[in-house]
Amino acid sequence: MTESKQSRRTTSLTRAIAPATLESKQIRGDINTRELSDTSTATELRVALVAQQCRLPRLRQLLPNAVAEELTLKARDDGYISDSLLRRVAIELQRSGDSFGPHDGQITQPQLQALLNNHFGADYVYSASGLSAYGNCPYKFFAARVLRLEPRNEAALDLPAIDAGKLLHDVLRRFFSRHRKQYLPSLDREKLREEIAAVSDEVFS
Repeated sequence: MTESKQSRRTTSLTRAIAPATLESKQIRGDINTRELSDTSTATELRVALVAQQCRLPRLRQLLPNAVAEELTLKARDDGYISDSLLRRVAIELQRSGDSFGPHDGQITQPQLQALLNNHFGADYVYSASGLSAYGNCPYKFFAARVLRLEPRNEAALDLPAIDAGKLLHDVLRRFFSRHRKQYLPSLDREKLREEIAAVSDEVFS
């Protein structure tokens, strides 16, 4: 019984079988720790079998590989598990293993390997940001660092705040770099305005 409070049906059944009694058993919400025989729905069965396939150490009942494989194939034949699910589990098992394969971003096509070798070369030093980008998404790294593709910017009437801030910062940096160690209030204010306007046009162009 999975309920903390008895239902009316359970109460009626208890009265009907008296003096025999029903045994209550508390089931944890974490279904990954259940024994396979405790599953009562198709979803719980799928999760339990996948946990067996992944050989999770926290399982109380870890079946032999041959038995787990046989039960998984039977569940697939009976329609409880799809071939797509089994393929995804196999991919995750490969990614969590000791080897480095195509599902981790390994490039296996000779043409792409040649392109990478020509682009980077054997003595290329990768930056921390480049390695981080490759670790997060190898395809994005390939598109941005090799093919030099840039994301499409959405059309907008106003500049995003971050772009406006960068432009303003560049204008001020160029303007003040021309007047280091100068006391600006002592200079011609109108000429300063014309100069910063010219610098702004230069940055925006």
